[in-house]
Amino acid sequence: MRTLSASPIAPGVTAHSIIPVKNAGPPQGQDDGVVKYESAHLEGVASEKIVRSSHSTQSTPATILEVRRILYEHLGIACGLECEVPERVDAAVAGTPKPEPPAVRTDPAPKP
Repeated sequence: MRTLSASPIAPGVTAHSIIPVKNAGPPQGQDDGVVKYESAHLEGVASEKIVRSSHSTQSTPATILEVRRILYEHLGIACGLECEVPERVDAAVAGTPKPEPPAVRTDPAPKP
């Protein structure tokens, strides 16, 4: 992990952090039972969300909501708990260009 935290975020990449800590209060000096906040904290991220959780935070509601928020942000949809998610996602999908279907041959294929 030391190598990863020392690596810069590549140009053009938008990075976000979701960092669990077990106790209330400022995250500095805390940990999730495995990783200290100071080791998980990265400079230069677009957002940092502190969730009150143990190390395996992926099923924590606060973590799920933050992943959802980040995904919607990358779709260009401003979304919070109060937003109408299905309608905004449908609108974003409707505005996305569709790939061209593959060309269909109408002449018979040449025989070998």
